[in-house]
Amino acid sequence: MKPEALDRRGLTVINGGNDMPLLRKVGLSDEVLGLNKTELPLPAFLTPENFKTRNPESHEKITFDRADVLHLKLELINPFTTSFGTIKEKDVVLVILRTSDGLTGIGECSVNPNPDYNEESTQTVLTVLDKHLLPRIKGGEAIATVGDLTAKYDGVKGNSAAKTGIEAAYWDLLAQMEGMPLHKYWGGGKKRALTGVSIGAASIEDAIDRVDRAVDMGFPRIKLKIK
Repeated sequence: MKPEALDRRGLTVINGGNDMPLLRKVGLSDEVLGLNKTELPLPAFLTPENFKTRNPESHEKITFDRADVLHLKLELINPFTTSFGTIKEKDVVLVILRTSDGLTGIGECSVNPNPDYNEESTQTVLTVLDKHLLPRIKGGEAIATVGDLTAKYDGVKGNSAAKTGIEAAYWDLLAQMEGMPLHKYWGGGKKRALTGVSIGAASIEDAIDRVDRAVDMGFPRIKLKIK
């Protein structure tokens, strides 16, 4: 896939140069991004009014009439050091599915830039989505279940990160159709979940300092990466 826009801040966007403000939906402020609020308009299909909910009885199957892939490079506030090296920016690949009824689902492909954790990388995910997965689900027969969805790309072996982005976007759509958050759709009852923090540091002194700050912030669990 060829990037349609490369911002000078190192933000790469695929399939839509005007989609850069989507970053605000993943928790980054304009100050972090260095974006002027009037610099780039949010595309119409991602505006809040297009994230509608629908009674499940009125729509049992889903047909996708649009699929977009966004490749974002996010600079980390603090570099993350592990035995694999030091990471200064995070690759984010998002799959955005829009249905024929105007619903929009978003899923993330969790993958490293290089195939050093498993066999996938950012580039393999982008290629597999573009050439092999998304063409199999766009248009055609309506999808009623997750099994129907995954059956469409049964012939594509492996590539779990790329497939996960599609399936996460589909789950997002199902929850919207039910008019509830995804955690409730899956049967969850809690509004909060305990989480931890993973710390990668360049030195012992740096690690101690970061652990102290994490404890002060209230993290109950700390995972320390050893270089």
